[in-house]
Amino acid sequence: MENNECIFCQIAVKKRDAVIIYEDEHTMAFADLYPLMRGHTLVIPRRHFTNIYEIDEESAADLFKTVVKVSKVIKEILKPDGLNIHQTNERAAGQEVFHIHIHIIPRYSGIQLFKFHIERRQAKREDLISTFDPVIRRLKGMTVLP
Repeated sequence: MENNECIFCQIAVKKRDAVIIYEDEHTMAFADLYPLMRGHTLVIPRRHFTNIYEIDEESAADLFKTVVKVSKVIKEILKPDGLNIHQTNERAAGQEVFHIHIHIIPRYSGIQLFKFHIERRQAKREDLISTFDPVIRRLKGMTVLP
């Protein structure tokens, strides 16, 4: 299913040019045109899903299999000191292209990329329980695939 207005759908059907790194029947990986770091790659499902809330589990599994495959080869060939795997959903989280995609961002020691630090404090157990209890109950009620 293609969304004619979506730039990533256009890349997936090759109506728009991209440096394609890997593709299979379900997914595609290509170079980010605005890389945060040398080797910055985007991985998409060929089918249009706006975000994590829309994608089905099988398509998500295909997507992440490609992320793993491409990440291993980027590590082998480009030899980064580490990798960030990044995915955002909705405008408030920073999503700019509304076709689910995963960033693979090679990281090199001594190069600061993200320049913010968020102070974190340990949560109280009772706060964690009150936050997650409804989530746990809902997940327990869902059918689990074998």
